Amino acid sequence: MKTDSGNKSGKVLGSYQKVGAKFVPPMLQNFKLDYISWSSQVMPELIWWDVLVDRVSHRFAAKVAEEIAKYFRGKDNRNHWWAFISDYSDISDDLARELQAHLSETNVLPHLTESLTDFEAVGFPTYWCSRCPIPSAV
Repeated sequence: MKTDSGNKSGKVLGSYQKVGAKFVPPMLQNFKLDYISWSSQVMPELIWWDVLVDRVSHRFAAKVAEEIAKYFRGKDNRNHWWAFISDYSDISDDLARELQAHLSETNVLPHLTESLTDFEAVGFPTYWCSRCPIPSAV
């Protein structure tokens, strides 16, 4: 019984690219993937969402995310998805004030500020970002 693997040259890893001691499959050759440490890079950036959930609710955290998304929809800056606290370090003071005004108009800012008071007291938002949507951090 003869099997045809579809690879005429007989090399099993013929389309793979050898990088050091690893073989990179064709689907990943066009993407630059870097290792990101969840515990040291991602978790501290996202911890403010957990604080919102713990202090208020999942529904409120979702409302904050929704209002932030509504504010940034249509803006030119598509390099961020505004979940990481450091994303706010790239916006201007004017945009930060406009975001705060939007969150205030939608009645999100007072609860956001109140729920992040302890979080802010330890200096976490200002450590990561000087333009967070929290009023005293701006």
